[in-house]
Order: sequence, then structure tokens, then C-alpha cells
Amino acid sequence: MDAGPTSRPEDAGPLDAGPQDAGAMDAGSGDAGPSGGTDAGTAGADASVGDAGASDAGQGPDGGSVPDGGVASCEPTPQPPLASCSELMPPQPLGPPVRYLGPTPSSPADPVCLPGAFSGDREGFLGVMRTLALDQNRRVSRLELDLLAPDGGTLRGPAEDTRFTFLTVPLAEGAGVVRFDGDAGGTLVRIDRSGTTSELAVGVARSFASMPGGGNVVAEGGTFYGPDGQLLSSPLRITRRDETDTVLWSTPIPASIAPDPSDAQVYPNGAGHVLAVVSLDAFQVRIVWLDEQGQVVSSGDTQGVFSSRAAAGPSLELPDHSLAFDISPAHSSGGWVVVHDLEATLDSPPCWLEQRKETHVIPIHGGRGYAVFHATTFLGNPTRRGLEIVTSSGESCGWIDATCGDPTPGACDLEFASVGLDGTLYLGGISDRAPEQCLVEAWPALFR
Repeated sequence: MDAGPTSRPEDAGPLDAGPQDAGAMDAGSGDAGPSGGTDAGTAGADASVGDAGASDAGQGPDGGSVPDGGVASCEPTPQPPLASCSELMPPQPLGPPVRYLGPTPSSPADPVCLPGAFSGDREGFLGVMRTLALDQNRRVSRLELDLLAPDGGTLRGPAEDTRFTFLTVPLAEGAGVVRFDGDAGGTLVRIDRSGTTSELAVGVARSFASMPGGGNVVAEGGTFYGPDGQLLSSPLRITRRDETDTVLWSTPIPASIAPDPSDAQVYPNGAGHVLAVVSLDAFQVRIVWLDEQGQVVSSGDTQGVFSSRAAAGPSLELPDHSLAFDISPAHSSGGWVVVHDLEATLDSPPCWLEQRKETHVIPIHGGRGYAVFHATTFLGNPTRRGLEIVTSSGESCGWIDATCGDPTPGACDLEFASVGLDGTLYLGGISDRAPEQCLVEAWPALFR
């Protein structure tokens, strides 16, 4: 989800951390899916992952060293896989994708194709946001929310004006975008599978996420500057709604935890709990766990591992409901860290994950395996770029090969593809036909 109101007056562009979770704090590598933003922020304080946790110094459980006496560099994964490679890997190479074409850009500088497809719901409908206009600061000021059906049809929503850029919102049904009015108040605009749009006021939203069990959770408030330099401030709170938009709970973040928060991002897990990553200033970030009733259970300092200048996500949920985050070397020593369910300390990741630094990882087949997207990294190109399938215990099943492109398909570069909630693999781009058109290609329910 792309960031909403900015935290600092000099930020001129929308922020983005990916199709699943985003905002104005980013410690991870860029999103592997289509991106709607450009400003990743400056680097935060330099601190190693090892400084963030508690562990015996010396050797890690895998025989590796433990940096600075902190957490081990990685944890072995001895349990058997939840699914075999034969269950996880589709037939190779992939068959032809479903192609969606249009509209036609008016010029090479026309942003209408961006950010493009940002989510896929549980029935294979793809949410697409199109940028219709930019303001004098190159921020999105007018947008359109569309929905692409698995049969190739397009459901188009009305144009929407936004004052403080936008948040893209993956939903279990359809897709959504939060637009902002002059008072920084957010409105969630949703489009459903019939093409009907609806609106829901969501306050001064800073981050927005769908709950795995239905409904949504939003972080709202904090202290920040609007595009015009005006200082805006309101209490920071985390609000949970069910699928009927009824507020189940709305919890203020206590001043004892965050005395003057500037931003917050929310990361729910399958247990119904919510991790809030709260920015205090340009360098200090605190993590706060809330349980299914909205009660604050624990909070802790990240010791500089997360930078407050870009998103801590997207997050990856592991089988025990812990959340893993990929920390870019631009902000820290690099590598994955794990925040265990309801525990506000940082821990070491599984070794298979630590061996895949600066990748974008998405659970597939109901969490029984993972799609790992390898792209260009901060440290340089990996030995191979593209899409790798990995079992839950870390065994590599191989890489996905496909052809894509329009009108003449060729070898398909899947490094910037993504996976929807129903397992649809999709990626966006621009066609090679004359005139060029916006292009989205998808393999419906490939990893269901």
C-alpha cells in the first residue's frame, strides 16, 4: 500500500512499499510487485540485526557466528515440509497468460499505467490503480480504481481526486484505494466484483491492511506535515473493523510507548493479532503488538534495525504466525529479522530465508510453500533473477519459466511479478504494439 500524508515537508513524492503493506517507514528492500511510489527515504541508523535480540554469544544453532552477542544469524528448519515440490511446482513452462490491454498512454511521460496491478483477491480479480493526474509536486492528484476479471474483462471505477496522494489496499473481495481530502481525512474507495464502488471514512489513515479473517485494520493519526508544509497532529490509534465496516475496537497508542509518534504501519497476522511499527522520529522506531481484542500486549525498541524513513514491510507471515521483515543494507547491516507473535523482540530468521536476502517472499498454496522473487538488489545482481519456489522447510523446488509480452511474447522476466490471495501470478508493464498500451498479464489461480 502506498503511503498517505507525508512525515516531512521536503518529501515531494508518494511513498510505496509494495502491494500488500506500505507507508512512510521502510526497512525492507523494494517491493517485488508493481510500484506506485518513488521516494524510499534516506538511510536510517546503522545497527546490526544482532544488536536487537537476546541470545548467547558465540556459535549459532546452525554453527554460524552470532554477531555482537545478539541473535543468531539464522535458525535451522528441521521440521518436514508442509507440501512437497511436486505439489508446489506448476507444469513447466507456464502456459500463455491472460492479457489485459489498455488504456493507451498519451505520451511517454503519461503516468496512466502506474502503479498498475497492486493486488489480487480470493477469486482472482486484480485491483489496478491508474494515475490520471499529478500536482505541481509530482504527487498523484487524480486516480482511477479498476478491477480486472479472471476472464479478461475490465470493471472500471470513476475518477477520484486526492489531496495527500493515496494508499492502495488489497482486499479479500475486490480492491481499494484510500484517497485524502484537504483536511487529511481518508476515504477508502472500494470496487467489488460487480463493478460497484463504495466509500468508507477511515480517518487520517497512515497505513491500511486487510485482516486475514475478514475486515481491515488502519493506523490513523500522528504528527506529520502536509504537502503545503502545514503541521498536522492527532492522537495515534489503531482501529479494527469487521467485514460489515463495524468498528470492533479502536486503541490509542499510549504516550508512555510513543510520546510523539509521527507515523505507524500495521501488519496483521493469521491469529488476528496486529503488529504496529511506530515511528517516533527520523531514527527511533518502536514495535507494538495488539491482540485480537485490541489490547496492547507488548512493545519494544528495534535498536535502529528499522529506519523510520521508509516501510518496515512488506511482512512475511511464517507458519507460527511470527512476521519476518527483510532489512535492506541501505538501512542496516541487511538480512531478515523475525518478530514472534505477541513478542516485541527481534529474532533470527530461518536459514533458508536468511540465504535469500533482499527478496520478496509470498506464501502460496495456503502457506504450505513460498514464491520467492529475486530482483536487482542493493548489493548488486544476484546469480539469478526471477521466481523461485521454496517449500516451508526451505528446500528449493526450482524456478518458474514463462513467456509473456504483447504482441510478440518472449522470455518472461518474473522478478517484478506478484501473487494474489487466490494464488494468481501477475505482473504489469507496457505493450510493444503501436500505439503502446498498458499491459497486465496473469496466470489465474496458479498457486492456489
